[in-house]
Amino acid sequence: MRLSSFLFSPFAFCLVAVPVGAQSAAPAAEYPTRPVRLVVPFAPGGTVDIVARVIGARIGEMTGQQVVVDNRGGAGGIVGTEITAQSRGDGYTLLLHSAAIAYEPALHPRLPYDTLKDLAPVTLVGATPNLLVANSAFPARSARDLIAMAKEKPGAISYGTGGVGSSSHLAVELFAIMSGTTFNHVPYKGAGPALTETIAGQVSFMIATMPGAIQHVRGGRLRALGVSTLKRSRAAPEIPTVAESGLPGYEYVAWFGLFAPGTTPPKLVERIAMLSRDAVNAAETRSRLEPQGVEPETNTPEEFRAYVQREIEKWGKVIRQAGIKAS
Repeated sequence: MRLSSFLFSPFAFCLVAVPVGAQSAAPAAEYPTRPVRLVVPFAPGGTVDIVARVIGARIGEMTGQQVVVDNRGGAGGIVGTEITAQSRGDGYTLLLHSAAIAYEPALHPRLPYDTLKDLAPVTLVGATPNLLVANSAFPARSARDLIAMAKEKPGAISYGTGGVGSSSHLAVELFAIMSGTTFNHVPYKGAGPALTETIAGQVSFMIATMPGAIQHVRGGRLRALGVSTLKRSRAAPEIPTVAESGLPGYEYVAWFGLFAPGTTPPKLVERIAMLSRDAVNAAETRSRLEPQGVEPETNTPEEFRAYVQREIEKWGKVIRQAGIKAS
C-alpha cells in the first residue's frame, strides 16, 4: 500500500518519527509518553489488521499518544512476531496476532523465538466464530449428516482451505480427528479462493470465518452446518453449533491477542493490559468490531498466558496426529 493511500484510509493514524534511542521507558503509571508501534504480522486489510487499527485508535484517543500500525507480513506471521520478540521491552513495540501464533511452534519447530519466553502475553482482545459451511447443492444439512456421509465413503468428500497448516485446514483436521472421519484436502492460496470454490461446488465444504461466510449463507449460496464455537454466535444465533449439530465437544475459536516483548517488566505489561481492556470494552470499539463478526473479549496477562499455552498444546497434538508439515 502506498503511504499516501494509507494516510487517507479510514483506519489511518498519523506517522510520527521517533529518533533511534529516544527517551527511555517511562514508569508504568505514566505510560505511554510517546507514540506506540503496533506490529501486525500480516498484510493490510485482513481481520487482524482491522482489529489492530480499531483498538489502536481507541488507545490513542484514551492516552493522547498515537498508535502506529506497522504491517510486517511474511512466513505466516513469523516475520512480524520475530521483530516484536527482538524489540526492547519498553512498551513501545507491541504485537497484535491471531490464533495462528499457537500453531507455529508445531508447524515450525525451528522458530527464531520461543513464543512464551520471548513474548509476554498481554490480553485477549476478541474472537470470531467460524462456520462449517457446505456448497448449497451438497446434501448434508448438519455436522451429523456430514459425519455419516464421510464414514460411508472415507476420503471421498473434498474440503477447501487457505493452505496447508492454515486455520481453515487445522479446524477441519480437528473435526476429522474428533469424528473419526477422513476427507480429501484441497488447499488453495488463501481462504478467499477456497470460499469461492466451495460456492462453485469445486469442493463440498470448508470451515470459514464468520465475516467471510455469513453473507453467502444468507444469500443462499452456502449452507451453514454449524458454528465452530461452543456457544452460538451473537451475529447468527439461529445457526446451531457444530457441537449441538453432531459433534459434541468440538470447538475452534479464531481469536486475536496482544503481546509485548518478553523482556517487558510485569508492571508495564499490567498497565498495557489495563489500557487495552478499557479500549476493547469501550462502546465505540464494540460498535466497530461486532459488525466485522468479531466479539470483543479480554482477560488478564496471567489468564492469557495460560490460554495461549493451552492453545499451543491443543494444536500441537492436532498437527502431529494429522501429520501436517508446513510447506
